[in-house]
Amino acid sequence: MPRTFVAKLEGREASIEIEPAGPSLYRVRADGVEQTIDARRLKGGLSLLIEGKNYEVSLSRTGDDFDVLLDNRRFRFRLLSEERARRAAARGGAEVTGRREVKASMPGKVIAVLVGAGDRVNAKQGLLVIEAMKMENEIKSQGAGEVKEVRVQPGQAVESGEVLVVLE
Repeated sequence: MPRTFVAKLEGREASIEIEPAGPSLYRVRADGVEQTIDARRLKGGLSLLIEGKNYEVSLSRTGDDFDVLLDNRRFRFRLLSEERARRAAARGGAEVTGRREVKASMPGKVIAVLVGAGDRVNAKQGLLVIEAMKMENEIKSQGAGEVKEVRVQPGQAVESGEVLVVLE
């Protein structure tokens, strides 16, 4: 039985339908285009085989928010079930977010912490900077809230999936 989701990426929404087709196979329909994907879990991410080409994806998830690194490109998106997306639209797009953990999407080193406990942050505001794969990446808040906890400090090494900041 297929499951339907709504992905929100950079102000755009896409309808995605996912149906299991075997032990690691999935039929995925995104905006009417169907592909069969062989997806296997790896430490810190996934290995995806799509149309004969392999992609290794670093992935971290906080609630409905995903942070994905694919071919040295970062994508941040929200994935909601079709029902949750309908409820959010009925509320005018406002979603109850509550406690959110911001996690490292890959191993790296904290270069700078830009916020402290008690700070109010806006959506897309920088929280910290991590150096990974010889690149500096600013980690931003997915939504507005208050910083409840900062669990890292400059110079600290972090692992993929490690909680960096807690927002509420």
